[in-house]
Amino acid sequence: MTQIWGHRGASATQPENTIDAFAEALRLGADGVELDVRRTADGAMAVHHNADLSDGRLIYELDRAALP
Repeated sequence: MTQIWGHRGASATQPENTIDAFAEALRLGADGVELDVRRTADGAMAVHHNADLSDGRLIYELDRAALP
């Protein structure tokens, strides 16, 4: 059986790696979603594709409260 997976959610119509993108993928019939998870300095989990933010800061060096 073929499965359909939403890459970072329905990233063609919603901001990728967001709740809205995941919900839209499921609404469109996806069997699941693929996402990237990073650990922050204080042990929290952050859904973000890259290990760094657009300003160059590394997620694993930041506390959750410092994330945008």
